[in-house]
Amino acid sequence: MKIVVAPDSYKECLSSMLVADAIEAGIRKVKPDTEVLKVPLGDGGEGTIAAITRSCAGEIIWMNSLDPLGRPIKCRVGMLNSGRTLLVEMASASGLDLLAEQEKNPMRTSTYGTGLLIKQCLNTEAEEILVTVGGTATCDAGIGLGAALGAVYRDREGHELQPVGENLKRICEIDSSNLDKRILGKKFRVLCDVNNPLYGPEGASYVYSSQKGATKEEVIELDQGLRNMSLLAKDTFGIELGKIPGMGAGGGAAAGLKLFLGAKIVPGIEVVLEMLKVEDKILTADLVISGEGRTDAQSKNGKVISGLGRLCQKHGVPLLVLSGSLGEISQDLYDIGISAIFAIQEKPMTYKESIRNASELITGTTENCIRLFQSKK
Repeated sequence: MKIVVAPDSYKECLSSMLVADAIEAGIRKVKPDTEVLKVPLGDGGEGTIAAITRSCAGEIIWMNSLDPLGRPIKCRVGMLNSGRTLLVEMASASGLDLLAEQEKNPMRTSTYGTGLLIKQCLNTEAEEILVTVGGTATCDAGIGLGAALGAVYRDREGHELQPVGENLKRICEIDSSNLDKRILGKKFRVLCDVNNPLYGPEGASYVYSSQKGATKEEVIELDQGLRNMSLLAKDTFGIELGKIPGMGAGGGAAAGLKLFLGAKIVPGIEVVLEMLKVEDKILTADLVISGEGRTDAQSKNGKVISGLGRLCQKHGVPLLVLSGSLGEISQDLYDIGISAIFAIQEKPMTYKESIRNASELITGTTENCIRLFQSKK
């Protein structure tokens, strides 16, 4: 029996590698001799760089940058193909996990630190720079990263504005005349973990900014700012950001990367699955087990389990998903190749208890899944 273990990370809890280890432990409690192939994944969110570099014989280098509130921080950057490809993870410099609970406020946070990482990548011989945009603490439409690369934003009086979320609706001019010219010598791809538009009911602010600390009033204000950026982008660059799927990823950072770098926007999970040759591994598997921190209606839109589901459905391999928590589960998830979804909690518990005991809960749930799967053989 061969089982492919290919989980995402559990946000603010366990890396995809630690989740894979916990799943393997549950398998071996029931079937010690089972062939277990661990393939930790990421979809453009936190942990994607670690998953890619680990599986593709890459390496991690460290760069100095600034966190979402402008404090000094050291960040990981992945390097592949002898330095010809670099991987920048927004969560490393602009991530929600970098802030204490009371510091989370997308009105005040910025992607400036991510821009500093990209600027340092321009100093290298890299031909292509991949940017993952999941897990951010921001909703600034990428004006922060643009500022780090030379863009300037002004209000109606001509005063320069700080590149933070609360200033989005005040911007009347985007000056890109001093944008770093070296950008033209590189290729950029943005690995998106969601397919949301920039603004509107399904946009970056309404869907995600409350999770980043925004009040109901601030959610509306940020959405207005994102709409303003879309109008300015059309007038200044001739690009209609509001009509391009995925521009809401990373608190709208995908829009800034498109605007300032000319980046190609791609589904992160599809790139990761291809780079890690996951389909080849599934071909000979009897079972695939994945997992994520929360499974809900959003999970079908470019997340790890949606990409795996497509491959498992194609090759007739059952796919089990172990979830840290369950939201609204639609029939769509089962229609895209997922066989069954299990919450890992074994009894009523608080969120903090679930986080603290996640590894043991994953192992226990896996053990029960394998016993059930084995009984059907």
